[in-house]
Amino acid sequence: MVKAEQAEPLPVDSIARGGEGKRTVIKAVATGLQFLATVVIIYSILWILSEKGVLPALSRNSSGAIPQSIGGYELQRTVTGQKAIDDLTAMHGKDVELSEGWIGYYEGDAIVWYTGIVDQGKAAELIARMTAKIAAGNATFTNLREFEYAGITVYSVVGQNQLHLYYQVGSKAIWLAAPHGSEEEFLKDAMRLLK
Repeated sequence: MVKAEQAEPLPVDSIARGGEGKRTVIKAVATGLQFLATVVIIYSILWILSEKGVLPALSRNSSGAIPQSIGGYELQRTVTGQKAIDDLTAMHGKDVELSEGWIGYYEGDAIVWYTGIVDQGKAAELIARMTAKIAAGNATFTNLREFEYAGITVYSVVGQNQLHLYYQVGSKAIWLAAPHGSEEEFLKDAMRLLK
């Protein structure tokens, strides 16, 4: 008869090491979860600050961050997030379906109102509606002109002692209050930067 080999009993210390392995895995998972929770908290704080306009560099548009300079005029402050959407909706009307937006205040009394609309057709409707309102007679804006610049139809008006320019790019409606004496340079750079 062949004698069956008997398995050696496991020493107690190897069982303890197996338990340590489980503790190590649990510790690694806990550390990973803590790290993930920290990332989520930091991201949430940054998002809230961005939405409130405290961190303009985190503000979004389809061409990147809000330009820090346009035509040599430095950004002074911004309105972003829900506040910007609310302000732009108040200007354009509740029936305009905004997808994004921001307002940038630059040196030289220059201002950019950047409005993202749900689609290109709705953006064209908004531009047409603004133009019709101004053409019908408007106490704030006068001297409506239309011209082509870099292949884009641009409208200009005079209001509040300054030249204002507005145009559409895709699903975006962009309105500029240009700085005195640098209107063309501001428009040229804005059209390069804002898409």
